[in-house]
Amino acid sequence: MSDPERKEPTFGLPVRRDSQLPAKPRGQRLPALWSEKGLRARYVDFLPDAQAVVEREHSPVARILLFVLSGLFLLFLAYISVAKVDQVATGQGVVRPFGEVKVINHPVGGRISKLYVRDGDLVNQGAPLVELDPELTRQEVGQLQTNLDDLDAQTLRLEAEATDGELQFPQALIDRRPEAVQAQINLFNARRNAIESKLATAREVVAQRQQAVAGQEQRIGPLTQSLAILRDQAKSIKALVDKGYFPAIRYQSIQRQVVEADGQRAQAESDLATARAALKEAENNLDSQRRDWQSKVLDELATAMSDREKAKTRLAQQSTALRNLVLRAPVDGVVQDLAVTSAGQSVGANQPILKVVPVGDSLIVEAKVRNADIGFIQVGMPAQVKVETYNYIKYGLLKGEVERISADAMADQKSGALYYEVEVRTRTTSLTGPGGRPLRVLPGMQTQVDFKIGRRTIFAFLTDRLRQTASEALREH
Repeated sequence: MSDPERKEPTFGLPVRRDSQLPAKPRGQRLPALWSEKGLRARYVDFLPDAQAVVEREHSPVARILLFVLSGLFLLFLAYISVAKVDQVATGQGVVRPFGEVKVINHPVGGRISKLYVRDGDLVNQGAPLVELDPELTRQEVGQLQTNLDDLDAQTLRLEAEATDGELQFPQALIDRRPEAVQAQINLFNARRNAIESKLATAREVVAQRQQAVAGQEQRIGPLTQSLAILRDQAKSIKALVDKGYFPAIRYQSIQRQVVEADGQRAQAESDLATARAALKEAENNLDSQRRDWQSKVLDELATAMSDREKAKTRLAQQSTALRNLVLRAPVDGVVQDLAVTSAGQSVGANQPILKVVPVGDSLIVEAKVRNADIGFIQVGMPAQVKVETYNYIKYGLLKGEVERISADAMADQKSGALYYEVEVRTRTTSLTGPGGRPLRVLPGMQTQVDFKIGRRTIFAFLTDRLRQTASEALREH
């Protein structure tokens, strides 16, 4: 039997004192290693459980794995205690129009002749949207243009009559309305001939009255001289009669001749006054005819110019109406709520035809932010907008900044939860799609808005909730 104090290793392992396995010499251990391992394994199976645990040969893998896991855990604790992550507040939002929605209608209405857009189309400012049938308006514009041409020709003729000048017409008017121009030329000649005839008659009467005045003036001269001679003779004869050298009857005869001559001169002066009055009347008649003619022409000219201005205004309005039959986009935007689907449909006066939702160089996103996060958000803070329509991992996101924060909290109509409304203005209006194709972000799209409100370690992020829960659990309510 072997010595119980003797420790003879077997298979490279020490053998307990109470082990009954035969010990082999050292030189025979390696060759018999595999057979002894198999024997040992069969032997351990017959030992008591406690002794079998001690005798059974254990693999080092478990021990190495435990050391590795412990090291990794310690490294993980060190990393989360040092590494920091962004602290982000999130709000659900929606893209709203960049300005007021423009309702497109027509003040008169009519039949749709052309339809240039469909719902959802993106249009630029000034782009045609819908065209109404222009036939009736075009006819009215043509009639108004004809009326205006007639009034232009009439005005030019009256101006020539008022200034007594030559009648001239623009070549464009002659080309457009040759018959109207010729009619005004004929009327101008006829009216000028008529007034010239009347004025010639009046001038002839004036000439006759002037001759009558001249004749009367010629009569008065000799009669005045003859009366002066007779008065001298009467004076001389009266002196001789007074001295008795000449008979009185001779003086009376001379005196009668003086009275007759004086009467003739008085009659001549009366006839001269009458002739002058007749001349004045003839001259006044001539002037009156000239003034009446001038006044008539000026009145007609004023009326024609007033009618022409009204016609020009009406033509301008109808020309504008003709141009406005093509309804154009007032701003850059997106077509919505198109009320017509094809040409030939009719729309009433001021009936909404479609809407243009404005878009600009940036977008306005209205986000709902929780009451717990609003204290960390400020105007000017950067924000990131994730559009739910487009996968932000694949197509990216929009960057912007906070532009406005509501002054008071509002209650959600469904949940009743309080939130603040935060407006974010983005720097761009589109994302980048496949092949560099822009993906437009349109009003009404749902978004998620992230606000970076700080940084903290991962360990603090994981333990804050635990500390808060523990703090509230130890508080008496």
